[in-house]
Amino acid sequence: MTRRLQVWMLLLTCINISSYGQTWTALNGPYGGSITDLERDGAGNTYAIVSQVLYKSSDNGANWQKATIASPASFYVNDLAIANGKFYAVYYGVFYTSTDAATWTKTATTFPFSSANRVLKFGPDGFIAVYGYDG
Repeated sequence: MTRRLQVWMLLLTCINISSYGQTWTALNGPYGGSITDLERDGAGNTYAIVSQVLYKSSDNGANWQKATIASPASFYVNDLAIANGKFYAVYYGVFYTSTDAATWTKTATTFPFSSANRVLKFGPDGFIAVYGYDG
């Protein structure tokens, strides 16, 4: 009796878990490598980083375009964060900010570590933390 009850409980648990599953749909890109970050801005646009290149979708990922970067001319992104209407990006020790994801301003070139690779957003106040490593 106990064994039968355990089997039923397991079966009910599996059914319950599967009922919460989501349906995943393949989207049209962005292509060209692995997606290393996805972010959404307040206007409903989605941004993806693929092989250090920033892509933008304004239709929930149905179509992707390489983001138009006005400056600097050679702009690569390791990580992106969006907070309080501002974009934050990091590229190997250089920290950038932008209000439109098109024109970027270098805000820091030195960190207390040798390689800044990621930007993280902490807290509802939009506090941004950059992390890296020595070595």
